[in-house]
Amino acid sequence: MQSENKLLTQAEVRSAMGGVTSMTIWRWLQDQKLDFPKPIKIKTRNYWRSSDLSSWIESKGEAA
Repeated sequence: MQSENKLLTQAEVRSAMGGVTSMTIWRWLQDQKLDFPKPIKIKTRNYWRSSDLSSWIESKGEAA
């Protein structure tokens, strides 16, 4: 698996986003305007592709 397609846990995503809470991640997922990447569900756990998060962060930087 390439590092750009690495799957991140919610704890890793929260840390990468500046130490936000689980509730913040939930709110971002509910906000359609924000368009936060949807997780991949494996059994009962959520994982995010690191490449999806990188693209999302870049798009937010361009919008600012």
